[in-house]
Formats: sequence, C-alpha cells, structure tokens
Amino acid sequence: MTDAYPIYAASSLAALGTTRSLAAVLIPLMIDDMLEALGIAWSCSVLAFISAVLALVPFLFIAYGEKIRKRSRFSTAVKHDQEEANGAALTRSLSAV
Repeated sequence: MTDAYPIYAASSLAALGTTRSLAAVLIPLMIDDMLEALGIAWSCSVLAFISAVLALVPFLFIAYGEKIRKRSRFSTAVKHDQEEANGAALTRSLSAV
C-alpha cells in the first residue's frame, strides 16, 4: 500500500489495520455457528480454503497491479500529483545550485 499510494501511506495503512482488526473481531463470533453447522473438520477446511485463496492475492497484485492502477482515476491523479511534486522539488534543487 505504501508503494502504491506513497502520499497517502498513513491512511492506507490505517485502513488495512482497521480491516484486519474487524476481521479479528468478527471471525471468532462466527466460529461457534460454523462449528455446529459444519463440524470441526469442515470448518477448519473452509478456513484453510479461504486462506489459500487469499494467499494468492499479493501475487495477483504483483502481476496485475500496474494495469489496475492505470484504470483507477484516483491512482492516476495521485501519480500525476506526485510527478508534479517531484518536478517542483527538482527545479528548486537545481535553482539552489
């Protein structure tokens, strides 16, 4: 997230932390019902399948992240603002020399 949105790194990391905390609160609340409905073996299997699928997400972002960011209006605006800020900083540093 910090690499994708460096200007908004704190906000993106806060959103990730909040999402992770909500999942940590909600999953234990669902476990009792899931154990009753599916049994121990299938409940563990369902969680393992979900984990296996979610483990692929970072690799999908590595493979398709650039395409996803190009289609995002927000991401292109952030990239444009960052390039302008870098150009202004470069101009200031060159004029100081």
